[in-house]
Amino acid sequence: MTSTTPNQTLYYLQREQQESGPYTLGQLRSMWQSGAATATTRYRFDLSGEWQPLINLRRMLEAVPASSNPSATNTSSNQNLVLPIVSLVLAFIPLICIAGVICAHKALGRVRATNDATARIISIIALVVGYLSLIHTALVLVGGSVVLLNSYSEPPDFTQ
Repeated sequence: MTSTTPNQTLYYLQREQQESGPYTLGQLRSMWQSGAATATTRYRFDLSGEWQPLINLRRMLEAVPASSNPSATNTSSNQNLVLPIVSLVLAFIPLICIAGVICAHKALGRVRATNDATARIISIIALVVGYLSLIHTALVLVGGSVVLLNSYSEPPDFTQ
């Protein structure tokens, strides 16, 4: 007999040689967080399965379900957007655009860890704008220097 329903896996626990269950993942999370289930607790999916250490499910037990706390997910997403947005703003400012490029590289590194698509797009745009702004700034500085040097290299003609 399997212990699964269409949308939920059910778990059986063994603590101090006593079996209990079935439990949903949400119930296991509560037990894990309260200390009622520990790393030494054993689990299995069905009555005929092998017992395994509950620590194998640690990531699932410590993860916060997305539907249980939507404001935490939005806050996390908003925090992921701060550095990409700052880098985009800095990328538009001449002479400071190098800071925008550096921030965009840092933001892109962080985004790879969080896998946030919006922050990734903003970071890539900030990189492109930052590099273009760097090139523009360099051309203006070099071009301006050349114009200034050329204007002082020839003596003024006062005879006209």
